[in-house]
Parts: sequence; structure tokens; C-alpha cells
Amino acid sequence: MSTICFGLSVQKQNTRPFVRMPTKQMPPENSLDGIVPIFAPPL
Repeated sequence: MSTICFGLSVQKQNTRPFVRMPTKQMPPENSLDGIVPIFAPPL
């Protein structure tokens, strides 16, 4: 849950950091998979 809240809070400030953060933590291949679930619950 903390990841979803963190993503939404960062998304309000800037869209670029939101994409860069998960990329640093997870490999490029998993970065896309990590971004999808974050947007899924809110929708």
C-alpha cells in the first residue's frame, strides 16, 4: 500500500521522478510490470 500512496504523491509533483524511482529499484524489464499494478488499483 505504501508504494501506491508514494506513487500518487510523487505523480502530483512531477511525472518524471515517478518513472525514474521504480526504474532504479527494479530492472528495466520489471519496471514496466511494477508501474502497471500501481496504476491498476486507483483506476
